[in-house]
Amino acid sequence: MPLRGKILNTWDMDSSEIAESREIRDIAQVLGVAPGSKDISNLRYNKICILADADSDGLHIATLICALFLKHFSPIVKQGHVFVAMPPLFRIDAGKEVFYALDESEKNNIIKRITRRKKYGKIHIQRFKGLGEMNPAQLKETTISPDSRRLVQLSVNRDPEDELKEIFDIMDMLLGKKRIKDRKAWIETKGNIKEIEL
Repeated sequence: MPLRGKILNTWDMDSSEIAESREIRDIAQVLGVAPGSKDISNLRYNKICILADADSDGLHIATLICALFLKHFSPIVKQGHVFVAMPPLFRIDAGKEVFYALDESEKNNIIKRITRRKKYGKIHIQRFKGLGEMNPAQLKETTISPDSRRLVQLSVNRDPEDELKEIFDIMDMLLGKKRIKDRKAWIETKGNIKEIEL
């Protein structure tokens, strides 16, 4: 289901308010579950995959969608139905071999591996500006096909209530309108980390 750019930041909103957004109404209709509902017996899909570009704008969109699911469709998350697709940022051609890398670090590791083997020809690197830049075969191989795509499950693994409280506190700091000072302090001290420790 295509979305038009960034969706509404719904973190500080009640589930009854977010239905005013056309995109969110569409998501709820496609899912078969109303925002804020604890009853997900009419959920139409077992696996919901969030797919966005691998750049910073795409990651922001994916974060807003994750926030929407955590806050307003949390039973769907708790039951393990939500996944985030990890499309590559780079394509690396070395002779007849093709490699894909999620980020700079993975790209550099692949190039080191290739150059050590010395059996490949010239290396060509393509940086994808977005999913629309991939041809259909590349998109299928890297992001759609269950055999080769990478998915990260949006999950609550430990005691659900304790972990949800911790997750909600972090998401509130990152997305809440009243937490600007906290967010600024966090970005200044931890803005370069790749993963948030819980």
